[in-house]
Amino acid sequence: MQVQVLTSQVTLGWKMGAQVLLQMALFLLGVLLLVQGTQGRTPREDFRFCGQRNQTHKSSLHYKQTSELHISVKNSEGALTIHAPFPGVLPAPQLFPEPRGLYHFCLYWSRHVGILHLRYGKNDFLLSDRASGLLCFRHREESLAQGPPLLATSVSSWWSPQNTSLPSAAGFTFSFHNPPQKASHNASVDLCELKRDLEQLSQLLKHPGRTSRKPSSTPASQRLQTLESRLTSVKFTGDTLSFEEDLVNATVWKLQPTASLQDLRIHSRREEEQSEIQEYSVLLPRTLFQKTKGRRGEAEKRLLLVDFSSQALFQDKNSSQVLGEKVLGIVVQNTKVANLSEPVVLTFQHQPQPKNVTLQCVFWVEDLTLSSPGSWSDAGCETIRRETQTSCLCNHLTYFAVLMVASVEVAAVHKHYLTVLSYVGCVISALACVLTIAAYLCSRRKSRDYTIKVHMNLLLAVFLLDVSFLLSEPVALAGSEAGCRASAIFLHFSLLSCLSWMGLEGYNLYRLVVEVFGTYVPGYLLKLSIMGWGFPVFLVMLVALVDISNYGPIILAVHRTPESVIYPSMLLHLPLVLVHAAAGPGRALASEKQLGQRQAPHQFGQHLVQPHLGHQPPARSCLRNQRWGLSSPPPATPTARPDT
Repeated sequence: MQVQVLTSQVTLGWKMGAQVLLQMALFLLGVLLLVQGTQGRTPREDFRFCGQRNQTHKSSLHYKQTSELHISVKNSEGALTIHAPFPGVLPAPQLFPEPRGLYHFCLYWSRHVGILHLRYGKNDFLLSDRASGLLCFRHREESLAQGPPLLATSVSSWWSPQNTSLPSAAGFTFSFHNPPQKASHNASVDLCELKRDLEQLSQLLKHPGRTSRKPSSTPASQRLQTLESRLTSVKFTGDTLSFEEDLVNATVWKLQPTASLQDLRIHSRREEEQSEIQEYSVLLPRTLFQKTKGRRGEAEKRLLLVDFSSQALFQDKNSSQVLGEKVLGIVVQNTKVANLSEPVVLTFQHQPQPKNVTLQCVFWVEDLTLSSPGSWSDAGCETIRRETQTSCLCNHLTYFAVLMVASVEVAAVHKHYLTVLSYVGCVISALACVLTIAAYLCSRRKSRDYTIKVHMNLLLAVFLLDVSFLLSEPVALAGSEAGCRASAIFLHFSLLSCLSWMGLEGYNLYRLVVEVFGTYVPGYLLKLSIMGWGFPVFLVMLVALVDISNYGPIILAVHRTPESVIYPSMLLHLPLVLVHAAAGPGRALASEKQLGQRQAPHQFGQHLVQPHLGHQPPARSCLRNQRWGLSSPPPATPTARPDT
């Protein structure tokens, strides 16, 4: 008996549990349908009306064009009737699916593509393909007629993006009006009027050549200022307002003076896979809002984000190319934001770029004189590059973009030819230096003139530079870090030695030209050698002692590279060479002019007695491209004045 009672209790418990689970499933299904009826609209829909219809009989869809500016939806047991001011494509009423039950439906109007269609359950019905006119919302009213009500109804549109739940009714009517034909000059701007202006601007950017006024006829600064002024003056309820057109999107935020300060993150919707820029995000730091925050009691300010998908308004004189023609403008109403302690971060997700294209974050600089278009600048912006992502860190607000800087890429076959020519040239130069030095050493009549020895030291430095260049690539390919470091030190030393001896050649030429009779300097060649070879050794040792990692394998993608140390050590040495090379011939011309003045004849009837100047150095004759026989006048013989 106890077993039977226990069995009946278990059976009863299972039945009650099954009923509870069934009720929960039905409840969740109803909630899901309700959520489906109140979900947000897709980005390109201008109007959306959703609800649930309980189909109890065989019914159909009726669509009729009306001359009145309204969209109405009326329900009855046998039909769902829709009226709209757009030409229809349905030749006759369309039958709904046979099964009875609760159907979820949505009426969509996409003005940009001119489509009005209804989704009923899993079936789509095209109502009109010419629904492209701009209509401004006026009011909404529920039908008081008797009939089965539409359940879980909601509406959303471009003038009210948030989903709004509606009471159950047998029908609804949404009335519209045409946008104003002329722009208002009041302090506030009508929502529909601004929508019309953005649509006209989008059409202008899409077809600049088909309009009577091209974008270049009106300065970009004036167009941008007008757009910003109208966005900051538009009337709307809520904290955010968005406009979406083909080539211009705009979002307005209200900044309340009493609002708490926090970072603002903005994410765009993801574009199609073939788009050059697939999506972007913006991070506005809290320090920005702290800087723009007004006092209590002051009027609220507005933050604007303008998204241009065309650079027709941002054409500079260089015809620079912007990545995806995407230009983002971030502006705070009546506030100039600059020198932020925390940067504004703009991140672009894009397609991989060619190797010869460098992406650079820039911003638009307006030309205040209006005599020429504006220009792009990267001042105050840092660029962080990855293969499919580019981040811009800027300390101010303005119109930003990612500039595509293309460099000329040399073909592989041309690179090969250039490499071969470089090696052949270095080999010829090295052989010429070796032959010249060998000829000098083997000569029986070695000149005691130190000028020839200076030439030989310069040739030796050039030979070392050629050898270091020829050995650089084989050593690098060997993969030895010690060999790479030794090759780098040798190359640095040979470069500095060449520059040093070039400078000493200029100094020696200066002494040969200016000091005509010559001045004996004890240990002159030794001093030149210490300067020509010792100074490069000192610089190389100094660089190595500071940080030996300046030589050897390096990674270029860092803020500090060995070039920041090695290049100045050579570039600071180069002006010495240029000074000596320029001062020598200049001083030579000045000395020659002074010498000519001293050799000018006296008054007529007198003969000039010229001193014997001797031969001048051959170096001067060669560098001045003159023959040795003409480099100095022949020795003059003193003559006596005849007795009168």
